[in-house]
Amino acid sequence: MSRLPSLAAQVLALLAIASCGGEAPAPAPSSGGHVHVAPNGGKLIELGDHVANLELLYDRSSGKLRVHVLDAHAEAHVRIQAPELVLVRDGAPPIALHALGSDLSGETVGDSSRFEGVLADTPAAWTAQLSAIEVRGVRFANVAIRYP
Repeated sequence: MSRLPSLAAQVLALLAIASCGGEAPAPAPSSGGHVHVAPNGGKLIELGDHVANLELLYDRSSGKLRVHVLDAHAEAHVRIQAPELVLVRDGAPPIALHALGSDLSGETVGDSSRFEGVLADTPAAWTAQLSAIEVRGVRFANVAIRYP
């Protein structure tokens, strides 16, 4: 008698056993087919349906909050015409995020993609709203922000 059918049956049985019993991995969350990565390691907040992004960089030790206005893919900075943005945090006074100029990029106050302010009480976690921002002709009001 040939041992070949027996060996083939054993291999098939092992393959069948090895592929059974496990749970299928959970599907990745849907993000429209791609994921954006914050270029400076901060937290991204999407504005509208693929209009732009805000990247939040928060240093709790100093309370400094820097906001970068980025394009829809979070790859390039987008200048906006605003001298400041206003962040309204729950239970705290409004915080002015002042536009930053840069000799390197040519950005100026009122034509900048970077804004900065200080959360004086240096909270670990917070919720807020950006009262208003206009990017590429689209105005957004009361943009919800939850950190982290």
